[in-house]
Amino acid sequence: MLYTPVSSAGSHHWPLRRLGDWLTDAWRLFRGAPIRLYALAVLPMLVEIVLQVGVPRAGVVLSKLVVPVFSAWAVLMAHGVITRQRADAAGALRALWRIRRSLPGLVLLSAAVFAFQWLVLLLLAGPAGAMALIAPDPANLTSLTRLDGAISIASGAIPAVALLFFAGSRIVLDGVPVFTAIGENLRLLRRNPAPLFGWMIANVGLLLGLAYQPWILPLLLPLGLVAYAAWRDVFGATAAAAGVMHD
Repeated sequence: MLYTPVSSAGSHHWPLRRLGDWLTDAWRLFRGAPIRLYALAVLPMLVEIVLQVGVPRAGVVLSKLVVPVFSAWAVLMAHGVITRQRADAAGALRALWRIRRSLPGLVLLSAAVFAFQWLVLLLLAGPAGAMALIAPDPANLTSLTRLDGAISIASGAIPAVALLFFAGSRIVLDGVPVFTAIGENLRLLRRNPAPLFGWMIANVGLLLGLAYQPWILPLLLPLGLVAYAAWRDVFGATAAAAGVMHD
């Protein structure tokens, strides 16, 4: 997988309505293959649940190591469904192998999001409550209120958007080095705060609502394509012109 820096991305300030364009495109992409894309959105969540429930004590930590890699594979699969109308599991594994040197960076970025959530919970609920995020046993859960847990989980949207909104696709699909992709993400956030902070705030609100109305989760899963739609919008044409391979 080749990488050529794309310097033209984000050269103009984007209005808030750019977020509306990404939402519209994400919905259009989802409608093109709803069952397959829905399944790919659910799979990483199922892997996380199985690890956290099935592995005593170490399940949460183990999930933070495994799920980012599995999610990268799911993104590659979804990219194949969207661009070639087929889910090529073997091809996605080969593509994942080509970016293997970036996978530890993806795991660390995921761990950074989790660490931010844990620190927020530590401030809200103290050490006992914060342990519920790492080792969710009944003794720890008694120190945790639903509001504390909701705020902690929702706070993860802040570092996730700041560090990964574009960087995730840039690393996985464009083969951009991890630190380069993070730098791009931060520069785009600084130059174009309206749509990116708008998405960050929307995610915080949606995750807070999810804690009280979990039935809305199936309605939110298609929103996972918003970052992909934004990557297509900002980097798709210019990256292709620069010679970046998206395969």
